[in-house]
Amino acid sequence: MPEGGTWLAEIDGLAYVSIPAGAVLTSTQPAGITATAVRLTPQLLAQLLQHSPRAVHVQRLASERLQAGEAAAAVQAWLDGELAALGLVLGPPVTWADIKAERDRRIEAGGYFVGGHWYHSDTVSRDQHARLYTRAKEVQAAGGNMDAPFPNPAAPGQPMVWKTMGNQFVPMTPAIALQIMPAAELQQASLHYAGEVARATLAANPNAYASVADIAWPAAAPGV
Repeated sequence: MPEGGTWLAEIDGLAYVSIPAGAVLTSTQPAGITATAVRLTPQLLAQLLQHSPRAVHVQRLASERLQAGEAAAAVQAWLDGELAALGLVLGPPVTWADIKAERDRRIEAGGYFVGGHWYHSDTVSRDQHARLYTRAKEVQAAGGNMDAPFPNPAAPGQPMVWKTMGNQFVPMTPAIALQIMPAAELQQASLHYAGEVARATLAANPNAYASVADIAWPAAAPGV
């Protein structure tokens, strides 16, 4: 059993254990095969409420308290707390606003991959990349060396180096600058497309996602 977990029930040969990381369950064979994290869906919640001895017990106690004349609101609040302690509560449903917020976060923080490196994609970095792109086009139009780094305005005589999201310093050349802007446009367009697909999925099934992390987002920099 995971550290801090609570055994709930065995259903169809799988043992279900709640774990501290929110409304996420672990399903594993009783013999101790490596656990797999699964989302708590409405369907799984309904099964566990029927099969978990602890859940059945607290539901029976709640019923007895109601029959004894206790106020329904107070009993429901107690029951909700008991089930929450077992990890048997659904998180708030994912909304279109949640999807848009996660899409925009990824646009700002997800970065774009060019030449083996992840480059920052925040608004300030995009503006810098756009200016470098313009300068690179000028070098290209003049027949200049596309692989020679731009001069460093802060260190005369030194090449311009660019810090990536992986904390590497890469010489910034016109050739790289010409690749970054198309990568930036692709990143933004791909994230908007993924958001619209998720929106359509949500419209068809409001319970399609337990979290925005369940959405099939395009690749992003590690840790995003």
